[in-house]
Amino acid sequence: MSTLCKIAEDAIIKYDLKPKIMARLDCNQFGFIPGSNITLALITLIHRRAETVDKEGACVRSLVTDYWKAFDLIDHNILYAKTPRNRS
Repeated sequence: MSTLCKIAEDAIIKYDLKPKIMARLDCNQFGFIPGSNITLALITLIHRRAETVDKEGACVRSLVTDYWKAFDLIDHNILYAKTPRNRS
């Protein structure tokens, strides 16, 4: 019965829930979208920027951040030592 339930769950997610969720996502969403990646996000950003700059008196400001590796740089031993319960 467990295997049958798992197969039914996968079918419901694949054919019912996932298409409904994907249809409601913002067109500017690139993360966690199948077939999407950072390259598509950058191409879209550059394209929209070029379209906007072509207009008279237009100004474009962009801020792009990438937190992917930010937490790999933290020394967790230092953070652990700074917690109140671990101070000497």
